[in-house]
Amino acid sequence: MSRGGEVVSPLRQAGAGLFGALRQSWDTALLLAAIAAATLAAVLPIASLLTPAGARLGLAATAAAAAPHTPAATQQAALVLFFQLLAGATLGTLSLALITLLTLAAARASLRGGEIAIRRAVGASRRALVIAALLEGGLIAAVALVPGLLAGVTGGRLAAAGWPGVLRPDSVLPAAIVVAAVCGGLLLGALLTLAFATPRRIVESSGSTVPLVLPILQLAVAFALLVGSALLTRKIAGPGDSASPAGTNGAVYRLTLPEVPPASRAMRYAQWLDRLGEHPELGVVSLGSVGSHIGLGTGGVITTDCGECAEGGLPLPWQQEFTVHQYVSADSFKALGLRVIEGRGIASADRWGAAPVAVVSRHLARQHFQSGEAVGRDLQIAGERGTWFHVVGVVDDPTPLAFGGGLQPAYTVYLSVLQQPVPAVELLVRPPAGVAMTAETNRTVAGILGLQEGEVVPTAETAMVRQERAPLAWFATWFRFEGWALLLLALTGTTIVMQLWVRSVQVELGVRRAVG
Repeated sequence: MSRGGEVVSPLRQAGAGLFGALRQSWDTALLLAAIAAATLAAVLPIASLLTPAGARLGLAATAAAAAPHTPAATQQAALVLFFQLLAGATLGTLSLALITLLTLAAARASLRGGEIAIRRAVGASRRALVIAALLEGGLIAAVALVPGLLAGVTGGRLAAAGWPGVLRPDSVLPAAIVVAAVCGGLLLGALLTLAFATPRRIVESSGSTVPLVLPILQLAVAFALLVGSALLTRKIAGPGDSASPAGTNGAVYRLTLPEVPPASRAMRYAQWLDRLGEHPELGVVSLGSVGSHIGLGTGGVITTDCGECAEGGLPLPWQQEFTVHQYVSADSFKALGLRVIEGRGIASADRWGAAPVAVVSRHLARQHFQSGEAVGRDLQIAGERGTWFHVVGVVDDPTPLAFGGGLQPAYTVYLSVLQQPVPAVELLVRPPAGVAMTAETNRTVAGILGLQEGEVVPTAETAMVRQERAPLAWFATWFRFEGWALLLLALTGTTIVMQLWVRSVQVELGVRRAVG
């Protein structure tokens, strides 16, 4: 291009075009930068918790490999599922934000059609337009990166600091992909001006009507994901603290006897319970398998002696079902707040050498026993060498308090820990209501258990419940954060595009008013 005999370089043409574009439409440029910065702030906190191999999140109890169907494995599966859903919501936020950026850039380019037409008419080369567009997009991206990265990195650190488990080694790759996607969206949006760079006469229309299809799509996706996030938040948040049994003022001792024969373990457990029962000031004393006091158990297959049952029109007297197995003692149902509906619960007499007994949940009794009458019938547990357990009672369906409890089967079987002495157990000691655990009480319990001072540090029952529910609260917080960020971005983009749409039809509206 020449001007007064002087040859103007494409770079100088691009610089002049960049300055003119920013001066003419500085407001939309700032809006693009603001939306890009908000996108980085909303997406980077979760992206920073991703690694090329998956999530950085882990629970202390599941840091090591866990056997299938154990409480640790259940919590690990729940962790993977929830983080995949959260990562999906974050990806939806990023996708919708990119749509918002491209929609605004397209509307901005459409309204700049007159400017582009004039520049082409006076001889601006396509190369100069491309350079100007890239410079414009790069400048907007640079403005967006500073506050966006600061807010995103701060949010990522808050998310990592608030996670109640452990964190695996991190990686900058996911965050770099997010930054590259946002910058790429800005550059691509800036290049949309080339769609209006075709030669035309200046008297022709300078720009077309801004389409409203994308804003409609934005709002639809935003509301769908926000409603889904709200429902998911409500689901994973569970019943809340109201689900905790009344009077959770006890202490939990985690004990392990791995190298003791089963008969000796059963005898040791019975001695503990008998001696602890001699101290009425201790209140409720419950010995159960790991996780039983927060609703977690080990999954396994049982065979029920259903009776005259049928399925699909065929008689099926024996039915198999995958259930949760929990090993408990006589006080466990009282500690869990479970009401015995029929028969009786586990008794102190259900010890090693006595006839094997079991208690089942209400749902299991109704679905897999004739007429819902489980008391008096038998069931068999896979791996127990043909042993049949006599059902002596039915209790209410439990409400799991722990993270991952909702992934467990709907049926629960309770067995006596004195007849099935698992190596790892939890001892819950809960004094009467209004009485707190004291150092003297802890010394009494430790002495009965034969523990040295400081060998096993008890955990307050309220702290245990709070610790188990902490991952749920963390996920609920960040699901809400992503949902509101998604809605804010969608509303911002839709509002801007609607304003640009009104500006794009002002001429048409003026003509229609002029002709009456």
